[in-house]
Amino acid sequence: MMTISDDDFFLFYQNFLALIVAEEDCAIDMHFTASFFCSKDDDDVWYEKAVAALTRLGISGLICHDKFEHDIRPLLKYMFLNREDNIWLACYFNPTEAGVRLAKKLLIYFNEENRPRIITDLCEEFRKELGRIFEEHGVGFDVELPYGELLSIKND
Repeated sequence: MMTISDDDFFLFYQNFLALIVAEEDCAIDMHFTASFFCSKDDDDVWYEKAVAALTRLGISGLICHDKFEHDIRPLLKYMFLNREDNIWLACYFNPTEAGVRLAKKLLIYFNEENRPRIITDLCEEFRKELGRIFEEHGVGFDVELPYGELLSIKND
């Protein structure tokens, strides 16, 4: 079974989903949520972690992209094959309704002014629920991700 460190889980999954839900007026890219908070000493490792997170979140229906609203897989393929920062910085993601429900249930609370605040500690309940969702969609932490399937998708 693949294990993901607490730091990687927080940066690439928990914080990413919480931020795109809390910042509901703007879409957010993975660089904003993960690059600035962790070392990119080894770009290949960073991209591997980011692609894995985006693939799991996208295929499980928790995130979407305006241009690829109904099927995020062509965008995932594009990002998988292109690692240039300008491409990644231009790929903004939005939460789906399911992503919003999950984040509001476990990752976001509202302060006295009714403004959203993000939980800044690792949420084990979220980790467990996210793992369950990923398993339901065949992209669990302990399975090989379907990169071959993504690469066979024709781009329109």
